[in-house]
Amino acid sequence: MSKISGKKLWLDEGVVHASKFLKQLMSTEERRSLSNSEQNLKMMSASFIYLHHIVEEEGLIDEEDPNYLFEDEILH
Repeated sequence: MSKISGKKLWLDEGVVHASKFLKQLMSTEERRSLSNSEQNLKMMSASFIYLHHIVEEEGLIDEEDPNYLFEDEILH
């Protein structure tokens, strides 16, 4: 068993969803033009993935934040 930050789990899960969504939109874009809303969602997903990478690279995810919503979780 290991203890891991709930914040990190939540953000990592967001990257997984953003990646799947971005991949789906890019696949759709190969078949047809994306609507303005789809294009915006594509850019938002890519932005989240990019910002997550930067935050992780800078070690900001691991910083303590006493007011954060997510408690640490134990992985079994």
